[in-house]
Amino acid sequence: MALADMRTNIKHVVHLMFENRGFDTLLGWLYDEKNPPLHHVPPLKPGQSAFEGVPHDADGNPTVWLPDDPSFFGDGPYTGGQRFIHKGNWGQCYMPVADPGEPWDDVTQQIWGPNGDRSLPPSKLMRGFWLNYQNARFPDIGSPDDILATSTPADLKVINTLARAFAVSDMWCASAPTETNPNRAFSLAGTSQGRKVNCSFDGVPYTGLRTIFGVLNDARCSWRLYSDHYWLPLSEQYFTPYMFPDGMEHGTFRTIDHFRRDVERGDLPVFSYIEPAFFSEIGWPMPPVFGNDYHPPSSLYDGEGTLKRIYDILKSNPAVFNKTLFIVTFDEHGGTYDHVIPPAAFPPDDLSPEFNRYGLRVPTLLISPWVPPSCVFRPLRERDRVTRWRLAFDHTSVLATLMRWLGIRYTKEGDPGWLGRRTRSAQTFEDVITSTHNGTWPAVERYECSDFGEAGAEGTIGATNIPRGVVAAMIERITAFRRTSPEHEAIFADVVATTETEEDLRGHFVRLKQLHGHNRRAGDTGDGCPP
Repeated sequence: MALADMRTNIKHVVHLMFENRGFDTLLGWLYDEKNPPLHHVPPLKPGQSAFEGVPHDADGNPTVWLPDDPSFFGDGPYTGGQRFIHKGNWGQCYMPVADPGEPWDDVTQQIWGPNGDRSLPPSKLMRGFWLNYQNARFPDIGSPDDILATSTPADLKVINTLARAFAVSDMWCASAPTETNPNRAFSLAGTSQGRKVNCSFDGVPYTGLRTIFGVLNDARCSWRLYSDHYWLPLSEQYFTPYMFPDGMEHGTFRTIDHFRRDVERGDLPVFSYIEPAFFSEIGWPMPPVFGNDYHPPSSLYDGEGTLKRIYDILKSNPAVFNKTLFIVTFDEHGGTYDHVIPPAAFPPDDLSPEFNRYGLRVPTLLISPWVPPSCVFRPLRERDRVTRWRLAFDHTSVLATLMRWLGIRYTKEGDPGWLGRRTRSAQTFEDVITSTHNGTWPAVERYECSDFGEAGAEGTIGATNIPRGVVAAMIERITAFRRTSPEHEAIFADVVATTETEEDLRGHFVRLKQLHGHNRRAGDTGDGCPP
């Protein structure tokens, strides 16, 4: 009766998608043998683990190690060193302080090592993070050991408290083993049309791609997008309408303050989609320089603040919260650590035969008075009956569950909700919604933090606390100019000479985005990017 319970008790779905954090990195210490989850959906089978967190010994010490020598991935015995996954963030807020590798080839190396050797046995997989980060990170920012950090509930109180108070999946993967834009395309349209990378910092719009917003338009279901900050400031355009324009002409776009007022008045639409602040955006209130979406190198605690804000708004009106399902996801792991090997996946369409595997696990929470407290949820079937593939939730699970909830047909081409084969085959999570009321709505608190740790040793920019190396890395990320190029060196020199405050620095980033955000990155041609 789970679908009936969802249709009876849930009248509003609110979806907030953050950025670039692996499951173990944020929630790997949520539960342990002394404090296991209270509920499982479906119920545990004999021999199943109660929670797939960071592997550890009886004393709580991590037992997973990453190699610091490529010989690990070659023939013969491994002769390199070992660096064990670290429990905690070393008390730092910006962890890691460089943006780890997140495109397709980097993810392949994180799973299969520097050579991307797909023939390696499972015992050697998921050991390439340290080597990839060491090679991809900017050499004067922090330490390669930053990639070993895994946050504890004491480090990140907001997301861990909410995960424990409501429901979390420890088998939810990004839809594709790559970066932001393809995964967000899957989350809204069930496919990235064969694109494997972002193509540029701005991103190239997916024109003509039918999304869940078009499906809702046709079904006459209300929806709104809420955000405080513009991706394209000159046109005052949010990220999602820019990247996925099809059907947006019928949308309603409001600020987070409007979201607060809509909750207060009991005027939420059927579906609310919330954008956090991404790097190099502007709006009011002004976001942190690196955004508040958890994306490295932004402060983890700015992300925590965004999650707290939306949860507190919903909780402030019990009548609305009692009818709401709040879904919190992350678009991709962003090069941060997770230990679970991503399973195989159904390609979404004929354009995407290589999309036959998921990305890495990411945190996903279901927050509602109608989900069990302290609940871990997984796919109802552990393996596909035909292929025997291990099953996972992915971002298309949101699409499929929405359409089951709303009674929109979506499993055959020509159906009003058809969003491709991946969505058709997606695992749905309506079974987590029950008829039993969960009245435990905890208060959540975060603490202020601004510590860059080792990265600040090289000196900072102006009167800010932001290290020079971090700024140089962000210039490269926006412009695609390599740090050794004359173009990068000239831009960096100008930024250093004319920056005193964080406001100055934000202005530089926004200006550089307007001038160079469309630049194609090296290697992005031939990965499905339009010419």
